[in-house]
Amino acid sequence: MLPILFLLAAGDTTGYWQQQVAYRITASLDEPSGVLTGHVRISYVNRSPDALHDFYVHQYLNAFRPGSRWAAVDSAEQRDRFQHLKDPDYAFERIRRATVMGESRLPDYPYAPDSTIAHWALPRPLAPGDSLVVEIDWQARLSTLPRRQGRQGRRFDFAQWYPKVVVYDKYGWEDHPLYPAGEFYGEFATYEVTLDLPEDQVIGATGVPVEGDPGWAHAKADPALEID
Repeated sequence: MLPILFLLAAGDTTGYWQQQVAYRITASLDEPSGVLTGHVRISYVNRSPDALHDFYVHQYLNAFRPGSRWAAVDSAEQRDRFQHLKDPDYAFERIRRATVMGESRLPDYPYAPDSTIAHWALPRPLAPGDSLVVEIDWQARLSTLPRRQGRQGRRFDFAQWYPKVVVYDKYGWEDHPLYPAGEFYGEFATYEVTLDLPEDQVIGATGVPVEGDPGWAHAKADPALEID
């Protein structure tokens, strides 16, 4: 009985798959304006059994501005935190240029006026096992109101700050706008990131520095420190 159950369980795992994603990002911060300007090259391998006809990315920072689903929910619950923010206090993430499968095309926004989901119809289907490259030039700015991101003075809390590939799983594309009660869901991926920041900025991030000084030598934590 036990060996049979084990074989059944093992057989279930053979059908598992997940998409293969790699990001190569270069970005620079203009500190006075708070605007981050970046370029990302996304390499994507379709490991699913399905031919894909679309491609989606999250633009999460667009939740923290007027017109978003997040702002609408806040207003409905009488928490007008983002709906009435004015420039330059609201966040944004704007795609300036994009190339998909070698063709230049800007995305559409299926949930407009919310712009947390960007969509492209692919020039041709992406068959199982095939790959594509998407290149995006974008600009982003944080909100002065801190909610999962924010900026104050010289502090910039960038989270989900780049065009992030939407998960495609056994249920299809998980292309949902970001709501206050929502949570992030992303593909596992590899990252190669180059940041151009003022020399005295300390970067808080995961990863292994390969060149340059993120300032970590001056911002070490004491593991023996006790906090009541």
